[in-house]
Amino acid sequence: MSGGSVLIAGFATGQVSSFLLHDRNLSPISEVYLGSPVRCLVVDDDCVIAGCADGGLRVIPLEKRAFFDSKPKWCKSVNEKSATGVSSLSVSSFYNSSGEKRRFCATGADDGTVVLYEMSLSL
Repeated sequence: MSGGSVLIAGFATGQVSSFLLHDRNLSPISEVYLGSPVRCLVVDDDCVIAGCADGGLRVIPLEKRAFFDSKPKWCKSVNEKSATGVSSLSVSSFYNSSGEKRRFCATGADDGTVVLYEMSLSL
């Protein structure tokens, strides 16, 4: 996507969409439906991670900075089995000395629980 900026947004309808902003015009690129309202999201270099109202995370592989895989990976109830929706999310990723990608997450739920963990994904 050269010649513009890519914007990614999540919606209460459960949709995540990408758009190209170029010359003051906003054009839709890709969208995927997650099955639960999106409460927060983080864009990493190879994926979008969305925190949802059902308490789970959805990991959407990202191609060419803007195109979504149509089958996101679902991480069910990350803050406990009975936890309410994910209301905040932070992700830090890096490559270790062996060249393996490591991704650490912090999630906060509506009930006040906070969980820190390493997310192991093969995208």
